[in-house]
Order: sequence, then C-alpha cells, then structure tokens
Amino acid sequence: MGSMLEFGPPHRPARLRLYVSGDTLPYEGLAEIATRFPAADLAVLHLGGTRLPGGFVVTMDGAQGAELARQLAPEKILPVHYGDYTVMRSPLSAFLAEAERAGLGPGAAVSGPTGSSRAAGWLDHVHWSVRPPPEGTEADGRLHVERVPDSGARRGR
Repeated sequence: MGSMLEFGPPHRPARLRLYVSGDTLPYEGLAEIATRFPAADLAVLHLGGTRLPGGFVVTMDGAQGAELARQLAPEKILPVHYGDYTVMRSPLSAFLAEAERAGLGPGAAVSGPTGSSRAAGWLDHVHWSVRPPPEGTEADGRLHVERVPDSGARRGR
C-alpha cells in the first residue's frame, strides 16, 4: 500500500511528493497511486523479496519493485531495505537489472558518489536528506537528495 507524503504551504500545490512503499506487495490498488498523484518526486521502495519460513513473502523483489517504479514514474527512486535480514532473497542488483529492463534509465535510481546507481555499498546504512528547492526557484532539478554524513550516533557507535 504505502504512503504518499506531500510537503508545501497549506492550500497551495505540493512542492515535494514523497512515496514510501513500506513492506508491501503488488496488487491492483497500487495503480491508483499514479492516477491520484501523477508527479512523485521520490519513491522510497522497500525491497528485498523477504521470504519468511513457510514461503510467506512480505516485501517486493527486484522485478516487483521495478514494475511499481515504472507505474509511479517518480523523478528519483531510492531502493531500501533489500539486505537488512537473512530472509531477504532479492538483492539490490536484481532491482537495478529489472529497472534497466523496464526502461527506467540510469538516472532514475539515487546514485552513489561515482554517479553509478550500482554503487550498492554506498546506499547501505546512510542517512539521506530530501528537500524541495528554495521558494521561487525553477522546477528543473526540483528535488534535492544528498547523503548526510553519518556520525555513527544513530547506529550506536
């Protein structure tokens, strides 16, 4: 199911739309998100193909995540949660390959410091700052996503 978060001044158009999938699986109702909110700036997709004992799947795998990203057509995609536990069976590389097959383009996934979305290690355990542009700026480059230096405090170091 997920959540669409809109940020901006009250009673004015949203300046930033952020979709967070949460632990969800594809179903017909997900297509309604793109209909109701056609311009998401960032989609945070919880992936991993988590398979619990007995074969119960609770998170999208790479192919399912790429299909949802294709439907939502966000400006940027931030894949998360794909390697947090041993029950996860679908690595980030599966999502990136499927995203490429779906024609999402190399610039769709939030990229690492080298500019390559395949810099998977850099995406692990970092904190991100996502904010709209300053008031009055052009829509080009509307979304600002950057890595926030990790002091280690949030991870108990």
